[in-house]
Order: sequence, then structure tokens, then C-alpha cells
Amino acid sequence: MSLSRSFQVSVSTISNANMQALKASGRSDVLLELEILKKPVYLAFILSSIRISVLAVAISMVLNNFIEMLIDILPNKRVIKYPYKEQFKDIFPTFLLAIIMVLFIYPIGFLHLNSILEIILDVIVGAIVYLSGAYLLKLQPLFYFLSYLKYLFKGRS
Repeated sequence: MSLSRSFQVSVSTISNANMQALKASGRSDVLLELEILKKPVYLAFILSSIRISVLAVAISMVLNNFIEMLIDILPNKRVIKYPYKEQFKDIFPTFLLAIIMVLFIYPIGFLHLNSILEIILDVIVGAIVYLSGAYLLKLQPLFYFLSYLKYLFKGRS
């Protein structure tokens, strides 16, 4: 289940960024259209999986989140001139790092540690893997974050 939750969080982050861009551009009409379009999809996934099992519901929510992400990125091509190819090019490295991080932390669950210790270990291993990967891929957000930390710790001069 942690894999599906990780995927859902990654995808919902992409959707939220696209929704924020639409809000910033003042296009609440487009947001309403998107929500009206997404609700029947959500309802179809829930109704088709609820009678099968809890696992089926979890899987259907992962699929639903992915489809909602695709729906959310559609209007940004015309509203803010951010083509799909550019969006996926910007998203892919981060998404790849998230998948690699999950592959590293998932086996920790099989160690049968105390829950708190497992969470702490997940966070430490996940942070090391993700930040190392971001550094190797030279992702701009990491360097922006590091420069901001330097600014905070050196004092605002």
C-alpha cells in the first residue's frame, strides 16, 4: 500500500501545481470545468471497485489520480502556454527519483522494525536517495533550495 500512496502523492502534486497555475491566471471557470469532468471518473472508479475488495479500491484510486493528473494538465497548454512535452520533461526527473526512492524504502517494511523506527529509517533513507539523485541529475530545485538554506543560515544581509 505504501507504493500506491507514494504514487498518489506524486501525481497529486503535479495536479495541484497545474491547478495553482490556472488559479494564478484567473481562470476559475476552467477549474470548475475540470472538477465537473473529474467527478464522474472518480465515481466510476469507486463504484466499480467497492464491491470487489479494499485492494481494488486502492488500485482504482491510483488509476483515478493518474487520469485526474492527465485531465489537470490539459488546459495549461492553451491557458499559460505550457505544452505537454515541456510539462513531462520538467516532471519526469522528479517522478523518476520518487520511484527510485520508493524502491529503496519499500524493503525496509520487511525488516519488521518498531513502527516509529521504521518511519525514521524510511525518512532518512528516502531523503538520502532522493537528494543524492537530485544532485546527480543536477535538478535546479535542489540547488535553489540549498542556496535558500545558505541564505537563511548566513543571515539575511
